[in-house]
Amino acid sequence: MRRVVVTGIGMVTPLGNSATSTFQALCNGECGISRINNDQFRALPVQIGGIPKFQPESWLSKLSIKSLCNTYALAACTEALEQANYKKINKNDIGIVMDSCSSDIVSANKKLKNSENSQESELGPSLFMDSRSRILAEYFDIFGYNNTVVTPLGALASVGHGFNTIQDGNSKAVLVIGSQHCVEPIHIQALDNLGLLNRDDNGTPNNSMRPYDINAKGIVLGEGAAALVLEDYEHAKNRSAEIIAEILSFARTNDAKYILKADEEGNMMDKAISLSLERANVDEKDISLVIGEGSGLHEKDRVEIQALEKLLNYPSVTTYRAGLGNMMAASGPVQAALGAISIKEGKVFPIHNFSASFRIKGSIPDIDFVKKCSSLALENVLLTGISIGGNNYAMVLSKANRN
Repeated sequence: MRRVVVTGIGMVTPLGNSATSTFQALCNGECGISRINNDQFRALPVQIGGIPKFQPESWLSKLSIKSLCNTYALAACTEALEQANYKKINKNDIGIVMDSCSSDIVSANKKLKNSENSQESELGPSLFMDSRSRILAEYFDIFGYNNTVVTPLGALASVGHGFNTIQDGNSKAVLVIGSQHCVEPIHIQALDNLGLLNRDDNGTPNNSMRPYDINAKGIVLGEGAAALVLEDYEHAKNRSAEIIAEILSFARTNDAKYILKADEEGNMMDKAISLSLERANVDEKDISLVIGEGSGLHEKDRVEIQALEKLLNYPSVTTYRAGLGNMMAASGPVQAALGAISIKEGKVFPIHNFSASFRIKGSIPDIDFVKKCSSLALENVLLTGISIGGNNYAMVLSKANRN
């Protein structure tokens, strides 16, 4: 099996327009969620979200299909590819894996309403799920493998698919991207109808997202993008690329239940974590940090924490959700990117706004929830996820050793 490493990272998030600024803001305990002062939101039960302070104008002219979602993706990919020194990679040897939760319905709807002022050729393609990956391939002249992975509310599936694509020998490098423009009425109304969103904290957005917390009241959306360049280790070494971290394993299971129902026993979450540790050949005691899902939904957070407590020995657990919100299609790439940066920088960012954990079977879980930024030599980092649809994910990242 081929080794897979991370050689480039890019981000646009509610806390920064680069990977470095986002990571530093999380380490500072900052929150990018705010009240949305927009007439479209005044009648909605949810009026908060995480929106990047991002100027899309300079990027729009570069795109064949113009939308905010695509500009987020283009900016993040540009940063990741520049860090990876993309020009030294043969364009036939690199592919694209895009994470998508939905077609770009916000952009398509706006184009429809303003059809007399827009190019007709943009309206149709923007509805297709793979439009973003094709646009990016066109812009960067990426001629290799191209695929779009569809997940509800985002997950590690796209990063895992990119990892498997390289490990199986189907590509020497893969650009993995997740991008979402979702702090819009249509997404908020749809997810609120499912009972997933926090309706109660419109007046206190800074405290609205509470992962693993007894006071959690639901999901808060955030938007933006994250991109990672994954690469075959030998290929990266031969071109003297900087290696940020190594991906050792990926595992995915499903609860086979109704889309909103979690397996209360957490058997498949347990299995995903166990498989990822086994495939990585890493013992549970060698996990330095867990960067978890932390959805803000009690049922799902309880299953995740229950599995971590069962399988690991007093693990340190953090999550970015309280600072950035649920970034839907960008969620998994953001999680993996932050894991890789944490390893490289030797830093652990805290869970913003954490107060007290809920009880599991009457007891406070034996978990070290990270409450402040700290420096720590990280050898192995476990990423976990439990998303809508009963999908469970686990991935092990490691400090890359050149041998």
